[in-house]
Amino acid sequence: MAKRLGIISVIVLLTGLVIYGFKTFFEPWEKTIDRGFSREARINPFLAAEHYLAKLGYDVQSDDSAASLNNLSSVSTLLISQAELVRSESRSRLLEAWLLQGGHLIIEAPSARQLSRHVLLAPLAVSRVKHESNASTTDDQHQHALNEIAGIPGKDEDRSALIPQEQLTQIRFENVSDPVTAYFSPDFILEHSIEQQEGDGVSEEPLPLYQAGNETGLHFIQFQVGEGLLTVVSDSSLWHSSRIDQFDHAYLLHTLSSRMERGEQTVRIIRGTQMPPLTTIVWQAAPELVVAFGLLLATWLVYRSRRFGAVQEPDFSRRRAISEHVRASADFLWRHKRYKALLEPLQQEVIKKTNQRYPGSRSDKNELHRYLADRAGLEAIDVRLALSMPDKVNETGFVRQVALLQKIRESL
Repeated sequence: MAKRLGIISVIVLLTGLVIYGFKTFFEPWEKTIDRGFSREARINPFLAAEHYLAKLGYDVQSDDSAASLNNLSSVSTLLISQAELVRSESRSRLLEAWLLQGGHLIIEAPSARQLSRHVLLAPLAVSRVKHESNASTTDDQHQHALNEIAGIPGKDEDRSALIPQEQLTQIRFENVSDPVTAYFSPDFILEHSIEQQEGDGVSEEPLPLYQAGNETGLHFIQFQVGEGLLTVVSDSSLWHSSRIDQFDHAYLLHTLSSRMERGEQTVRIIRGTQMPPLTTIVWQAAPELVVAFGLLLATWLVYRSRRFGAVQEPDFSRRRAISEHVRASADFLWRHKRYKALLEPLQQEVIKKTNQRYPGSRSDKNELHRYLADRAGLEAIDVRLALSMPDKVNETGFVRQVALLQKIRESL
């Protein structure tokens, strides 16, 4: 008993020493591993903007296509990431009617090539063009700044300090004392035809309500459309999750969304991450090519379906003789080992003639065989072989049996 108690005491002592040493020499610590954006954030680049506006009390809705633009009655602010998402004329008319009733549309300008197809923005003559700048003196600094803004890891320094001040856009609002700073991509600027018509006569395009830019060009412009407001930007990616925390991008989105003084404000974002079907893209981009290909296919089908040459009457003179058909039928039966179908008609004919010549032959077969043997000059065993039906027969035996039947039939 004392020995067992001593062993237990030693085990308890060692366990206590191990626990004490572990707590003394080991210290818990936490490590955070950045695994990048989640799958939902990768699918929706405006996810951070949605959470930000929802936290401020906005009713935020997000869609990946312009199909949800049919009902905008409850929407106060609409953000469309690309003007190309609104392709059809009917949806452009719905947007225009919604703007006239007091809505606020924030949209990225279309390219100069696509401007004529955009029913809503074509009358305003605002397009998005590539800025041709000489950035040879600041190539390294600008490239490093773009990497930092895009979320690529770099040095632990303020990313805002990497952007040159002349590339920042200062936007002023009536109800905001300080200007709002935003960094639009310097690769694209807005082009408005009114700016290119200085000194000319009165332009037919509507005058902008407010515009802002930097040394690279114009990046922000607003138009009054009826009771509503249209805001056109050169770069909507500043509200992406990787850039919304830079400068005053988040505050700019909040200021634009709170333009209308209402109790409940609904913001809808059309991000356009879902690609339309390839057939839709091809039809919208080149309908003439699709029609031409369809006509070519129809022509080819008509050409391939017609008969080559004149219709010819069938030549009935070139037909097989009846003996050839009989021979072909016999060969078919022989290949399929249907010997009974070949021998039975000839045997039945011999028996029928025998019954006519010798009526009592049905009672005794031996007497019948002797009678036929005498008539044909054969042995009785040969007659018996001719009238039998073998299970298996080779070609020689079959020919011999047919020859015997024919000789018997001729003797009758």
